[in-house]
Amino acid sequence: MSGGARRVLEAWRLGVVKYGDALQLQERLVTDRKAGRVGDLVLSLQHPPTYTLGKQREKAKRNLFAPEAELRALGAELHRTKRGGDVTFHALQQAVLYPILSFRALGLGARR
Repeated sequence: MSGGARRVLEAWRLGVVKYGDALQLQERLVTDRKAGRVGDLVLSLQHPPTYTLGKQREKAKRNLFAPEAELRALGAELHRTKRGGDVTFHALQQAVLYPILSFRALGLGARR
């Protein structure tokens, strides 16, 4: 990217979105970004009470501190994800940002 070039980053303010719905939207937007159908953007949202478990699920289950059924009875969602890591809790009033960017278009990448 040249020194004086400006890029546009579109921001989508979505309010409260269930984790599964937000994940589906992200996956669709990543496909659209790769195909050039959308530009760089960031999703700004909140999730209802949600626990996500990363790839280290057995470790994550030990760190939940409550059985899954009890969490669900309290109104929390539980999702197993493809991301690395342990347990993440998302709550209302917690700002979540999901960037959908082309690193290649920014002149960035693993080799640079």
